Amino acid sequence: MTVTVSVTDAGNRPSGFAAIQTRSRARERLALIAMLAVLVTSCGYKFGRGPRGLPGVQTIAIPPFEEVSSFELGAGAVLAAALRRAVLASDGLQLADSEVADARVEGRVLKLRASSIAYPTGVDPGEISVGEYRLDVAVDVKVVRRSDGKVLFREKRFSGLEEYLAGAEPIATTENRRQALQRLADRLMADLHDLMLQGF
Repeated sequence: MTVTVSVTDAGNRPSGFAAIQTRSRARERLALIAMLAVLVTSCGYKFGRGPRGLPGVQTIAIPPFEEVSSFELGAGAVLAAALRRAVLASDGLQLADSEVADARVEGRVLKLRASSIAYPTGVDPGEISVGEYRLDVAVDVKVVRRSDGKVLFREKRFSGLEEYLAGAEPIATTENRRQALQRLADRLMADLHDLMLQGF
């Protein structure tokens, strides 16, 4: 008995095979689009609608924070400036004046103090020496939408610590504290910015 096997050349495949290939490529493109959409939304952004945590907000005003304590005058301005830098470094929001911005940040410096860190001198068992200080900052921040006054985000007593060295002279200690406040403000406001955009 003779068996005849018919082999179709790849270049002469029937049109049905081409249709299957087309449908397969279409499914791959749709899967890729879906993956991109998931990635975009997981980063906390929606096209044309502002960050996930601040719906309807594309521009924001960040005036100096109100200061409750007079320990370090100007700390409210330092913290607000750090938050503005965090906004400028990202693609989520744009800065604007309070009169035209979609929302406004209202911040208060609840606590700002420095405590000494003492160490034994090693000479007299009862004698200690202050070599470092620890700066402790706590803020209350909320984001208010200008159109209806709704509070879109609030973080109560958002706090952080930063240590700095005691200087040989009081003026050196003061400068070290100023630099410590700047470092702490940059780190604290970068974290706060991320919380604002992600809606946590």
